[in-house]
Amino acid sequence: MIHPPHTFLIERPISAAEAARGGARSDGFTCVEGLPQSALRNYRRKLVFMPSGHKYYDWQQPSSLTRAAYFYFDPAVLLLESGPGRAEPSLAPGCSSKTRGYGTSRSD
Repeated sequence: MIHPPHTFLIERPISAAEAARGGARSDGFTCVEGLPQSALRNYRRKLVFMPSGHKYYDWQQPSSLTRAAYFYFDPAVLLLESGPGRAEPSLAPGCSSKTRGYGTSRSD
């Protein structure tokens, strides 16, 4: 089955995360401001974190439909610990393909 290409852009004053359970693309790329561009084809069990103020751009020609959840976090209400002997908390962009336990079930 041929799926139409799509473009996705997030540029918000709040942090976001994309947790992909499945999906693949035959062409395209993902870019989170502050990280190298990724042309990863299969993003099963991938996690992308986009801190507030960083652009997230994704263009793809899907070869299978993406199954993902998006989460939005307001940094003003996040409980980030700071104090004596602790570095000031900061949120940096990140991608992970080693999301231990994410997306697993008895049928996986």
